[in-house]
Amino acid sequence: MKISKLFALVVLCASCKKDHESYQDLYSKADKKLTEIEDLVKKSSCNNLGNWQIDTIIDGQGRYKYFPVDNLIKSDYSKLKDAYVVLLDAAQKADTRPKLAYTIPPEVHFEVGCIDGHPKVLLTTDFTVEQVRERLNTGLTTLETFYTNPSCEGANNWSTLPIVKDCTLKYVLHQMGGDSENQASFNLKYRQYKALSSKLAQVDPNYVKCDNMLLAPQKDVTCENNIPLIKD
Repeated sequence: MKISKLFALVVLCASCKKDHESYQDLYSKADKKLTEIEDLVKKSSCNNLGNWQIDTIIDGQGRYKYFPVDNLIKSDYSKLKDAYVVLLDAAQKADTRPKLAYTIPPEVHFEVGCIDGHPKVLLTTDFTVEQVRERLNTGLTTLETFYTNPSCEGANNWSTLPIVKDCTLKYVLHQMGGDSENQASFNLKYRQYKALSSKLAQVDPNYVKCDNMLLAPQKDVTCENNIPLIKD
């Protein structure tokens, strides 16, 4: 009888310990799930990159992580992500340490590319200097022609954003309000351009003074013949 009671007590203690895992253990388990997600992506090939979607996960430090997902791994990816979210939530609830009042701004990301033979959501760190310059050229054209046949019902619906090309300050039109998806697309392209510009400033000393031009003040917009124009 005493042995049975002792055994039951051991089982009960073990169960209590399991139900009250430390936040360190929970964070560790969450990190392992994140590693499993990374390994899942690395096992995939770079075929049909146009079919891959970009998903975002915020880790325990508040950092944004981007993962490419296609139909072949979507089910396994979703299971791992769900398990990760549960573990991270439990860890954060158990973690009574003071929390930082600010969040880490998300790193600008680009499309899904192929790095070392597997899909990856591209960041500025994945580009060579030549690729950064090329993307800056195409990025400027994209921003300048983003709005097809723009109409100007009121100058207050438009603003300008500074941009640098060949160390020359330029401005592009930015429509405020309107279609939210269109707005999000423009904002992403502009953030991508700024991120590429900052990347080039890090590796090209002659470009630093050019990149600082992005701090220039806005210019006003006027409507002429129902067309928005940037005032000189």
